[in-house]
Amino acid sequence: MLLRSTKAILLFLPAFFLSCSDNSGVVDPSQDSAQQAVSFRSVELSAYIFDTDTISVVAGKDKSPGDNITVIFSVRAHRDSLPHTLVTGAECKVLTEKEGNTIASVVLSAVSPGMLAGVVRMNIRRGDVGDYRVVITGTTDSAKLVVNPVIAKIRVIAVKRPPHFCGITAPDTLTLPTDGFVLLKVQACVSDSSGRADIKRVYFNSFLPNGNASIANPVFLNDNGTNGDPVAGDGIFSVDVQFPSTALVGKYRFEFFVYDLSNLSDFIAHTLLVVN
Repeated sequence: MLLRSTKAILLFLPAFFLSCSDNSGVVDPSQDSAQQAVSFRSVELSAYIFDTDTISVVAGKDKSPGDNITVIFSVRAHRDSLPHTLVTGAECKVLTEKEGNTIASVVLSAVSPGMLAGVVRMNIRRGDVGDYRVVITGTTDSAKLVVNPVIAKIRVIAVKRPPHFCGITAPDTLTLPTDGFVLLKVQACVSDSSGRADIKRVYFNSFLPNGNASIANPVFLNDNGTNGDPVAGDGIFSVDVQFPSTALVGKYRFEFFVYDLSNLSDFIAHTLLVVN
């Protein structure tokens, strides 16, 4: 009886081990981590190059490299994962390229099953040009596994483009009246890549036929819809100039200047022949 019992036990043991190896309830931790692994497939930014000369331009205020400005861009991250795996705590950070210092961060929100998004506000100085890294990381809701990060790069530049004249509207010849005065309407078309608010001033100096500078110099043109300017804010700067009947006849030279808030400038000249 004892031998039979021992044989029965020996016959039973292999079956026991076999059932353990086939038991689906036993999970290999390494396989579970692989199943739960999540990675971001790609990242999209609303812009990758930012010109600080065009940011935070305040009409009438000069720009300098020390100005505090805010670079704003949106970010969208696409993720790869199993349907039952969700990303939580996703965050976007902006780091300096050399030092690796974090200068901006934002928590991303899910906008669709496979996408997270947010808006980054990066506070820097106007002169802080260079490359910056945009790093997106996160964790999963199960086991708090770290999500594989995705990295993009942005570039901050300061391209100081001067304003320029796109044209001068003024007559070539002016006939003096026998009495009183006649109005000379002068208009200057001005543009700037940083916008109209970047225009600091537009003016001209005039020189009489005898070569002397006019005592009225400088004469400022305006784009405010008054004082001879038909439409405010259209980039056409205007002024009305009075020529009395006693003015000198001959050729007058007008030298036009435009300055922006970085004190960059452009120049154009116009000649007027005044006759009786």
